[in-house]
Amino acid sequence: MDDANLDAIELYIHRIRKKLERRPEGNTAIVTLRGIGYLLQERPS
Repeated sequence: MDDANLDAIELYIHRIRKKLERRPEGNTAIVTLRGIGYLLQERPS
């Protein structure tokens, strides 16, 4: 994968994280697993 594609992925993840933060429940987060990928995870209330 080239750098342009990696930058695009980072941008989309950033936008999704911001939308998740704005949700009233606000208990879901995207966690970065270095070298592996991303994980959608529930935060403790």
